[in-house]
Amino acid sequence: MKIYFAGSIRGGRKDAELYRKVIAALKEKHQVLTEHVGDLSLSVVEDKGDKAIYEQDTAWLRECDVVVAECTQVSLGVGYELAYAEAHNKEVHIFYRPNETQLSAMLSGNEYFKIHRYNSEDELLELVKKLWGVNFMQTDKAEQYRELVEESQKSYRDNPDDHKNNKIELAALDTDNCKEINLYTYWQGLGYAKKTPYIKYLLVGQDWGNPFFGRKDFLKIIISINNGSNEPYYEKAVSDTDDNLVELFKVLKDSEGKSYDIATKRYDDLFFTNFCLGYRKGKESGGMPKGLMKTDAKFFKKLVVILEPDNILCLGKRTFECVYEALCGDKTQKPEGFGGAYNDFIEKYKPIDAEYGENKTTRIFPLAHPGYMGIMNRINRKGTVKEGLEKQKDDWKKIAKQRG
Repeated sequence: MKIYFAGSIRGGRKDAELYRKVIAALKEKHQVLTEHVGDLSLSVVEDKGDKAIYEQDTAWLRECDVVVAECTQVSLGVGYELAYAEAHNKEVHIFYRPNETQLSAMLSGNEYFKIHRYNSEDELLELVKKLWGVNFMQTDKAEQYRELVEESQKSYRDNPDDHKNNKIELAALDTDNCKEINLYTYWQGLGYAKKTPYIKYLLVGQDWGNPFFGRKDFLKIIISINNGSNEPYYEKAVSDTDDNLVELFKVLKDSEGKSYDIATKRYDDLFFTNFCLGYRKGKESGGMPKGLMKTDAKFFKKLVVILEPDNILCLGKRTFECVYEALCGDKTQKPEGFGGAYNDFIEKYKPIDAEYGENKTTRIFPLAHPGYMGIMNRINRKGTVKEGLEKQKDDWKKIAKQRG
């Protein structure tokens, strides 16, 4: 995307440092045509002649896809740029600090413009991050994520008795095999520590299973990805769970308003993980007790604090219960209707916004598991797999309606 950033130059350079930070954030994923506006050495009297500046800036306005304007500092030039952008049918976003300036009625009264108020630098950068899917050099997030990966794997290596019972034994993978928080993350979320992008949907399953059983050469593919290859995680028909997820995600919309196509693309605003971060040593696929899952509750909560997801999609009743308790506390009253049939709970679900940090919330969605049993259980085993999948799509459509 080509972005025209508008900010005061001759009207005053008080916010030049702020302009620089916003432009740096936007440049993470987009082309900023007016990068010079954030140049701290830029003089209020520019070197180019006025005619050349006018011709260049209006050419950029015609070329751009969107105009981003910071209007706290009053500027005649920025006002002209906004009117020019409107005349050329460009999308326009205006940001300003209401405690420092009163926006002109010619802007605030014009419904064409998208107006965003903010009070602090952090708030502005957060708005920019959410609107254009950029990260603003959050090195702390990257380091926290790396530490969490290491900490969770160390827990399995150092405390094996905490991660097994008389039927199931869980263990961490060798670090050469899994460098993300979970193998599921290789599908969506790969490379989070390098980009720390905005996460719209965090998908959570129960546990991954045994990576050495049922998927021939799967770990070889993961190691290849670790070494820089672009091999896909998803392979059609290997898992009905994965195949069904591909169809379910088509119900939701990406940042461009298009259906997610997770079969062919990795999206920056998606992140997949299992609540249980260990891997089974046996061939069993069911029977995961809540107690074993909850040993990873502290790691899951830390992951949510790092990712700051808008929404958490929980696959299955046990997963939903563990996610809810990890974020809301073990002793928190259960959500209304949770003690009954899970199908009824899904259908009568009332929005649950869980707090996970200072003034931060995420919405938790209960969903059926998209594997064969989950599909059939969703329709009480009365009907076909196709009918069960359509029923699940209806559940996901409610999410799309709520969250866009």
